Amino acid sequence: MEIIPFFDRKEELKEIRDKINSDKFEFLIIYGRRRIGKTYLLFKVMSMFKNKKIFYYFSSDTNNIQRIRNLASSDFPEINNYVLEWSIIINELFKRYDIIILDEFQEIIKDDINILNYLQELIDIKLQNSKKKLIITGSLLSILKCKVLSYKSPLYGRKTYSLNLKEMHFKDIMDFFPNKKIEELVQIYGFAGGVPYYLENIDKNKKFTIYLNDDLNKKGSFIYNEMDFLLKYEFKEPRNYKLILEAIAHGKNTINEIKNYTGMSKTDITPYIRNLIEIDIVERVVPVTETDRSKKGIYVIKDKFTMFWFRFIYPNMSKIEQRSYKIECEEYNAYIGRIFENVALQLTIDLKLLNFTKIGRWWHKDKEIDIVAINENTKELLALEVKWKNINIKEAKEIIKELEEKTKYVQWFNDERKQKLGIFARKINKKAKEWLKENNYMAFDLKDVEKELKTKQNR
Repeated sequence: MEIIPFFDRKEELKEIRDKINSDKFEFLIIYGRRRIGKTYLLFKVMSMFKNKKIFYYFSSDTNNIQRIRNLASSDFPEINNYVLEWSIIINELFKRYDIIILDEFQEIIKDDINILNYLQELIDIKLQNSKKKLIITGSLLSILKCKVLSYKSPLYGRKTYSLNLKEMHFKDIMDFFPNKKIEELVQIYGFAGGVPYYLENIDKNKKFTIYLNDDLNKKGSFIYNEMDFLLKYEFKEPRNYKLILEAIAHGKNTINEIKNYTGMSKTDITPYIRNLIEIDIVERVVPVTETDRSKKGIYVIKDKFTMFWFRFIYPNMSKIEQRSYKIECEEYNAYIGRIFENVALQLTIDLKLLNFTKIGRWWHKDKEIDIVAINENTKELLALEVKWKNINIKEAKEIIKELEEKTKYVQWFNDERKQKLGIFARKINKKAKEWLKENNYMAFDLKDVEKELKTKQNR
């Protein structure tokens, strides 16, 4: 089996390895959205346990029991003589294999929901006192979550480990592109986020913006079709999800705004948005000084590829069909501005630039601060303005002046807090950086980030 290059996931791999190395029965459930790397993770796990007898099956939408028997027959042909029933076939598999992996398990459930009852019976009667391992994976939202993790499921309470696989952080994609400069990595992140499948599709030998336009002009470009594929995989009614995502992409960030844009009722919209939040495509954010229940909460697109697709692909489908569309560098850099705010937020956390208890965006009416970090124990506040541009000393002074004015509107321990301001930019020139530091302002740019990340890698 070819092992695909694997990055990050060290903590997840350790947890799974510990479970497989245990001296008792383990039932592992690994789930997550499409393209997040569940199968890659399984292949890596399998490569770590070559001394174990492993049965791996990627589920189909039909005839799974027959396909499983056919696959197992290459190891022991006598299985073809057994009656084609789940209780018999699964039992025979566990007699001969140490680890059984059923990938995209929700497809088996769709094919025959009785598999849940057969597995429950097998676990309770035979496997519970064994050292066998069962691993199933599936879509975050589909039948896996409803029929396996639900308390109504026959398998409820049997799992010994579950993992909701999330996308990687910005700092981790450096391993995918070791020869690219950090500025280009930000551009890549604005397209792929931390989703392994999208990162793997990028041609590492081309400048990213060249790759992007080259791929868009290819017949059958995965970029063109991906959003429809993803929505159809996760949802029964992709049209309504697309309408809601289009509304949010156009800056309709409240339920009422989305309702007016889509023509759907408020009660209809809520479950759709809840599902989009579940699979990490949308998130609800509140100003960092507010509680989660704040009425100031808004809905934004969290997934970078979704944001990219609705910004560049969806509005330009006719041109793309005619192979006449090109994403201009200036246009893409304008889009990256908002992406860079998220990158800066992650790096502020990952590089431990400060000690805080909460961090996020802040806004009030027409005032907005890109990053506000607060320490509720020491009553310290840091406000950072994020700029995807090169900052000179004149601009630095103007940004700080505006930031000082905006922080007056932040209602949080007004007379007691200790406050610090700063700038996080693509580049801050030498004079600007010196002025900021001399006046006790924080100054951080991509050159500093690259230096910090490389230092951490070399430790």
